[in-house]
Amino acid sequence: MTNKTYEFAGYTFKTYFKKAGQGYEIGLTSGGKTYFFSNFTSSKEANKWWSQFNKLITGFYKKFKYTDENPRQFYGEFMATYLYKAYYTFLTDLFRGYDRFYNKEFGQKYQKYERMMKDMAA
Repeated sequence: MTNKTYEFAGYTFKTYFKKAGQGYEIGLTSGGKTYFFSNFTSSKEANKWWSQFNKLITGFYKKFKYTDENPRQFYGEFMATYLYKAYYTFLTDLFRGYDRFYNKEFGQKYQKYERMMKDMAA
């Protein structure tokens, strides 16, 4: 398991990357509460997201002003929505790539199938 620790608004937030069953889990916790988590089956995709995920957190700290007078719960939820928005954009881009690849593959296999059926009918 890999961990990183960040201080934000006087609170400690920890990120983690761990093996979970046959896949991988990446998340954000603070004060014993999990604010964000994501799952992947591919280590390549999980590592790519882990890298982007930690950059997003440091970017969040730089982008948004904060004080230690506001509750950790607010910052955790605010950061979680920021991360989930980026996570679903990340997944959309991945799926778009898979969609193109498998549509192309299916088209090629379908053409081969049609040729085989035509040859068998002849």
